[in-house]
Amino acid sequence: MKIKILYIIILGVFLSTNFKMYSQNNYVNDLFSDYDNNYVNGFLKPLFTTMGQGFNSNFITRSDYKKGEWKIGLDISANAMIIPESQKSFTVNISEEWRNQNTFSKRGGTTTYSKKNTIEQPTIYGGKSTPLFSTIANSKKSNVTTYLEGFDLSNISSIPNVQLNVFLPTQTEVRLKGFGFDGLVSYGFVVNQRIDELFNLFANEGKKQSLALSVGYNSFAADYTDDNEPSKLHIDMQSSSFAFGVNYNYNIIAKLNLYTGAQYETYSGTMNTTYLDKLVTTQQEIVLNADISTFSNFRVLAGLSYDFGFLELHTDFAFVSQPMVSAGLNVFFGRWGGEEEIMENNEEPPATTQPSN
Repeated sequence: MKIKILYIIILGVFLSTNFKMYSQNNYVNDLFSDYDNNYVNGFLKPLFTTMGQGFNSNFITRSDYKKGEWKIGLDISANAMIIPESQKSFTVNISEEWRNQNTFSKRGGTTTYSKKNTIEQPTIYGGKSTPLFSTIANSKKSNVTTYLEGFDLSNISSIPNVQLNVFLPTQTEVRLKGFGFDGLVSYGFVVNQRIDELFNLFANEGKKQSLALSVGYNSFAADYTDDNEPSKLHIDMQSSSFAFGVNYNYNIIAKLNLYTGAQYETYSGTMNTTYLDKLVTTQQEIVLNADISTFSNFRVLAGLSYDFGFLELHTDFAFVSQPMVSAGLNVFFGRWGGEEEIMENNEEPPATTQPSN
């Protein structure tokens, strides 16, 4: 019998179409019964990085908000991330009881002897693991420890962003997002404020340039229970992300805009799991409390947007720990008010000639 998509891939990325792989029953059993908190933290950190980057994406697009204009729309974006080699493996500490013994590992028919207290193993995005053997000196007795194998991924998508956009006459954009179903609850907001006209930064450059500051927050929580025989698994996850950035926009021609930006971001929380193997006579519950963290704290991006009036298309590339390509569309339901521009590029209208008497 095969389990669900890796038990909703430890909450969150199960919405991604990339995760259509299954594993045997003992995969989740091993994850929550044979390893400690530090191992789970290292094994899942690249996955948490993917989730955090997704929650903190689509904050920065064009920033040329018009003074006095009201506008409302719906922005839908998706993304793809490249998994670097550095996030496909991590260093695992060998348990105290194994140290000071004769340890060796086997992989691909090659035996490696070592007296180190650590060993490299794959993360959830890595490949095959390396079993570790230990023998007590002057004894034929031996022990073996096996580690989880990853899914050998080179790229992945995170949860798509669906945001309600409200543009205020104060040259402010507010983005709201959220969903909730089957024990999952997520909500967040983004506020972008144009500041170049406030400080008269590009007064001599026409109206081609704009500058804005952005701040965003997202909360993601999950309460999931799988009580299928012969085991019971309960996962309680509480996490949040925060981002602060600056966004520069340049109008290339007509409706085509170039936008760039830099952003500081975080993603943190806890994942508390309780596992009960009903086949064990003692039926002792095993509890793991993993800390959620991310490899990504800084993002630099550049992109293009094109405004069709009722529809705006945008795409960008972000330099983060998992390099990221995003694309989306913004559908506008209505616009009201806004200052009228006499001439493009802030040109003066031609002077009129008065007829002579």
